Amino acid sequence: MRYFGSASFLVSTAFLFGVLTATAPTIAVDVPATEIQLSRRDGEVRITRDADNTYTAEILLDASVEEVWNVIADYDNFSDFLPNIVSSDVLEVEGNRHVVEQVSERRIFFLNVRSRIRTENLETKNQRIDFRLVEGDLARLEGSWILESVAESNHLRLKQTVNVSPEDGTPETLFYDIFEQSLADTLEAIREEVLRRRG
Repeated sequence: MRYFGSASFLVSTAFLFGVLTATAPTIAVDVPATEIQLSRRDGEVRITRDADNTYTAEILLDASVEEVWNVIADYDNFSDFLPNIVSSDVLEVEGNRHVVEQVSERRIFFLNVRSRIRTENLETKNQRIDFRLVEGDLARLEGSWILESVAESNHLRLKQTVNVSPEDGTPETLFYDIFEQSLADTLEAIREEVLRRRG
């Protein structure tokens, strides 16, 4: 099985599609700021994208900071609850720095395609995780997971910001369409895992 580089567990689906179509002409897109509301069974995922291809995705969770943190920082077990992840391993730990490698697999058309990625994650416990791509075939990937309390509410806002750009030769419109859906799927999977662990 051939391995393709990718960006993070959040963008593998989008990137794989781009790799398979990398021989197609690049589609230049002037992207205005957009907002997408995706309704889910028990909540709503809100995603915005600005002209610099920085995404902000967020979901409200009826959970404590500790409950959510224990899921988003559980790198070794991502394959148990995140879509399309077949393995996830912490390769290095130094203080609050974790280098994590994931392998994802997805069926694209008639092929099972795998991607392998490595990210550096800097933790501020129970507050945020800042991440960046160490190895992969994207032009750019960096962002943060942020935990925010909601005033006058028992809810917690889980927010992800990520700036991503595909390599030259990847059809941008298709790449970003799939990437947006992968953001929503990941937030939903995290929500479900938080609830599952609560029992």
